[in-house]
Amino acid sequence: MCNSKPRVEVHGGDLRSFFTLIMIDPDVPGPSDPYLREHLLDCRYDIPGTTDCSFGRVWLGMKCQGQI
Repeated sequence: MCNSKPRVEVHGGDLRSFFTLIMIDPDVPGPSDPYLREHLLDCRYDIPGTTDCSFGRVWLGMKCQGQI
């Protein structure tokens, strides 16, 4: 759960280049005992270069407060 989505801009390439963004939490459930290790939070793909991740396709979207 997050309060607001992070802002991500893709620099480099051009509109013919496509990128993938994968966000993980490396210490689930907490930093003192990360027994689950990596938890996938967000995965977006086909993000055109020189845009932001809102232009990509969502495979798994991050949940923020107020979203279900």
